[in-house]
Amino acid sequence: MQFDTMNIIRHMKILVTGSAGFIGSNLVLRLLESKEPKGIVGLDNLNNYYDPSLKEYRLSVILSASEESRMGCCREGILRLADARSG
Repeated sequence: MQFDTMNIIRHMKILVTGSAGFIGSNLVLRLLESKEPKGIVGLDNLNNYYDPSLKEYRLSVILSASEESRMGCCREGILRLADARSG
């Protein structure tokens, strides 16, 4: 059985963790350029392990490259989101 990967991606919503980091931001930009995924959600807690101003800049580039409602960003960590859901 052969899968048509692009056809599968075209109908998916994709979650990118670390979307303000180097790899995550480049992945999001490539996904936006491809116009394939139905929606993209970026998740990043913007910690200070790397320069937060650089991460803010990357997010601004991503948001300016995205179409109206195709890209959403969440500036929280996964653990914090889990705490909010349980409490």
